[in-house]
Amino acid sequence: MPIPSAILPLALLTGLLLSQNALADRSLAQIDYALFQNPNADVQDDLRALVERGDYRAMRMLGDMLGGSSSTSKRDRLALYQRSFAQGRGEIRALGSMARMMETDTVRRVHYRPAFQQALTQFPHERDLQTLASALDVFLIYPSLFSPQEAEELLRLHERSCLLDCDLQLYRAVLAESLGDRPLADKHYRAAVMVDGRAAERYYHFLGEQQNQLFAQFALQLEPHREAMSADAVHRVGMVLDRIAEILRVDERLAERQRRAAAKAAGTELEPMPPDATAASDGLRQRALGWVDHAAARSWVPAMATRLYFMTSYPDDYSGAEAMQLIDRVAELEPSRAPSLRVEALMVTNWDTLNPQQAHQIIQQMISQGNPDGKELLGDLYNKGGLDEPDQQRALQIYQELSAQGIASAYFRQARVYASAPAFCSDPVQAYALAGVAYDMGLERARSLMRELNFDLSDDERAKAESIRADILQELTI
Repeated sequence: MPIPSAILPLALLTGLLLSQNALADRSLAQIDYALFQNPNADVQDDLRALVERGDYRAMRMLGDMLGGSSSTSKRDRLALYQRSFAQGRGEIRALGSMARMMETDTVRRVHYRPAFQQALTQFPHERDLQTLASALDVFLIYPSLFSPQEAEELLRLHERSCLLDCDLQLYRAVLAESLGDRPLADKHYRAAVMVDGRAAERYYHFLGEQQNQLFAQFALQLEPHREAMSADAVHRVGMVLDRIAEILRVDERLAERQRRAAAKAAGTELEPMPPDATAASDGLRQRALGWVDHAAARSWVPAMATRLYFMTSYPDDYSGAEAMQLIDRVAELEPSRAPSLRVEALMVTNWDTLNPQQAHQIIQQMISQGNPDGKELLGDLYNKGGLDEPDQQRALQIYQELSAQGIASAYFRQARVYASAPAFCSDPVQAYALAGVAYDMGLERARSLMRELNFDLSDDERAKAESIRADILQELTI
């Protein structure tokens, strides 16, 4: 078995210490110190070198770091976690990391359930804090793998041993929901949203058919308490609200189309659009932005990235200079996140910072450095015509290459091309199927596109789209 770096011979360790200038020559101790000094330090090459030597903890750490990219193959991360866990002989925390990947990915959650069930038999859950935390991470995704008595005992031990970031309310909510006690689950979810970013999404889905209205009302009640919430929790609430706003926007567009169709069918003159036709979605979007801004003001980088998404989605409301100022701030806090954001901003046609050639240079540099977001951004550049005329075929080719690696966002990008491209690429059936695949793989924002496409599909087309969706999911290499 490969020798973990923690017990490498002294001579080798000495050699590593003398190689400070050689990237990928740092030991785990040096990597830990670099991350202590700067949590966003670029240590991926160092971790990859240790992974090659068989270091279990490096495998888990690298998998966690790769999770920050939407274009990283989940298959690659899962392989790292499985190697790290090593059937209970390696890094137990890797099982918890692997479980967190299943949070919204229904495809893999079903596929990997037997693997998690087996893994739970391969280590003592109560041996130490790490094994306890890993078992509870699995419990959040697969509560049915634990008896109520087992779950209660784990929670009792967790409550006794935990000092910070205990997530107890979320665990209690999941347990109550699994036992069918919805009033108790609702109480715990509401408390969990205050401190745990994962709870907002969980609570939204828990609310069922009236989730859009009920969650928006709940968020309104929470607004006076944002200061007491974690930055992650504040950001997640804003993201859920923005998705609800997008669903409302789709409904408003469909209502307007129905109004026009009815007037045409009746042969009557179309009345002007009511002045408050978009009031609901516009108001909720502003509320969502308020939540995101609150988290971004606390230097929460994911919220700052979401704020840039708002800016590029509504470019008339912002300027390129404002966007670049935000990106420069992100670059100070988390340098690895900045290139992707800068490319997005450089491709906005409404801004005087438009510079597709510079965007292309950054993309090429990202690709050469192995940044997984680079290829997806290259597809976007072709799709928007940044280098010449729009080339949807070339964009689709890039997205298809990425989707073959199991990348959900690549399926969604294909869906958008098929949904909105010129006639030679337009295929609403294919668009609906691919958006459905992206949604099944955990990309929540694909839901609003499916909702809009569904309006124009006949029953036969919808059945065909669902058949394509099912075939893709079946063939997808998990």
